[in-house]
Amino acid sequence: MVRSIQKIEQELEAIATRAASLNDQLRQAYLQYLTRLGHGVQKQLVLASYQICTQSYPEAFLALSLSQRESLQQSLRQLGDRAHQELPQLLDIPPSPPQASDAPPKTRKVAYTKVLEIPPEALEALAAASESEDDEIPPEALESMAAALESATEDFSPPDLDPRSPLSLLSWYKFLNRQINLQLQTISMEANEQLHEFGILPSELPAKLLEMALQAEDSLIGNNQGANLLNLVVEAEREEEHRENTVMHVAAIRLRLSEIEFADSQLSAERNRVRQLLREIKQLSKNQQKCQRDWAIAKAEAAWRSSWHE
Repeated sequence: MVRSIQKIEQELEAIATRAASLNDQLRQAYLQYLTRLGHGVQKQLVLASYQICTQSYPEAFLALSLSQRESLQQSLRQLGDRAHQELPQLLDIPPSPPQASDAPPKTRKVAYTKVLEIPPEALEALAAASESEDDEIPPEALESMAAALESATEDFSPPDLDPRSPLSLLSWYKFLNRQINLQLQTISMEANEQLHEFGILPSELPAKLLEMALQAEDSLIGNNQGANLLNLVVEAEREEEHRENTVMHVAAIRLRLSEIEFADSQLSAERNRVRQLLREIKQLSKNQQKCQRDWAIAKAEAAWRSSWHE
């Protein structure tokens, strides 16, 4: 038997109130998490840079003068400091205002624009090259990757945010998680640009290939060289005719959220707190959808009775 309309509306109001309370708790938990994550990024960026300069490309690093080494290290430290400052600011991204409505909130789909659309065969080639020293990325795969990067869009508009709507909260915090990963990609790319500028990374490395690799899914990228590092094997073309192409082994920085969290137990604990609150909001959203269904049924039954005549 369907509950009364008044009872259902009271339950919907209780859900909305609880959602607002959970949003306050989640925002505070995320602030602590992002602040701690900033410290982790600083530390892991230094460690990854050290690995690149001393283990992957020691000859290139030794070729730098003392002042150049100091300048490179200062640039990397400044990048880590900037990441530490900017990560907590992701919470202040202004969301789109919620749309006013007198009816109970409806389920509404939020569109997210992907960073990159890369053909599956190109990703498979990249994965194979990252896992085996004998495989190279064929030219056609590189062309597909380059084309995907050319057509990539950067329209990352935040979704609507209604603190009293569990579904709206889930959409907005999903967007926030995406921004965190994008921030790590940006930091990684800028660190690699610094290493390239100082002659540590090979000059033959295609910038678009590296950018694509940084944006690829974690499961597609082999990582057998160390934490927060990317290891690829790339075929470099020769300009001269009748000369064989050479295989280039490339190591670069790729900061990964999972590896940064793994290295810091406190950061992992704070992430677990965030996940716990998100799970509660997700359950609240399920309860809200059920109540909305019951409300619609109760209203329909009342409308039927009001218009039925023997």
